[in-house]
Amino acid sequence: MKHGHPNPTEHNSHPHKKDGESSLRLVAWETTRNCNLNCIHCRASATSGPHSGELDTAEAFRLLDQIAEVAKPIIILTGGEPLLRDDIFDIAAYGTKKGLRMVMAPNGTLVTEPIAKKLVDSGIKRISISLDGATRESHDKFRQVDGAYDGALNAMKIARKIGLDFQVNTTITKTNLDQIPLIQELAVEQGPSHFSTGSNRSRKIYRRH
Repeated sequence: MKHGHPNPTEHNSHPHKKDGESSLRLVAWETTRNCNLNCIHCRASATSGPHSGELDTAEAFRLLDQIAEVAKPIIILTGGEPLLRDDIFDIAAYGTKKGLRMVMAPNGTLVTEPIAKKLVDSGIKRISISLDGATRESHDKFRQVDGAYDGALNAMKIARKIGLDFQVNTTITKTNLDQIPLIQELAVEQGPSHFSTGSNRSRKIYRRH
């Protein structure tokens, strides 16, 4: 995933499975390949403009219907940049209505206070925002777009202000390995509920106590 995932373990949202119950606990849904960043580690092959094979709104609702028929997992709306989908709030609200726990992984640059309030109103329980450099220069170089660092920190500030739960994710690569202690310090200063670090193969979660 391009931006990392909100940690699914919070609030004991999935009790122990009973006999006959589905074991499906988590669905990470790349809702779009469209993105306004060009991150060097992205495996989603993000593009400018939606991909021709993406589900439309009706198809997205049917997918959520099918998921809800077999389980009540956490649904991570990711991408690409999910906020570039015009119907993303409708999708989040529909999933919420179906009894699914809806979370989102935006990159932060498009999160304004009105957008954050719409996230809350649509039922999004948590967002995850990536911080992959300890400085503006290093983060923006990683994301390959000027302003990505300021956008990420501003999104965290807005989330704090309106009470939207958020976590900070850091993808560890050779380019930022020496900055990890400083990135962690900066991330924790933002007041997230979790700070998640890892490579594409592994991830470690730090929880706020």
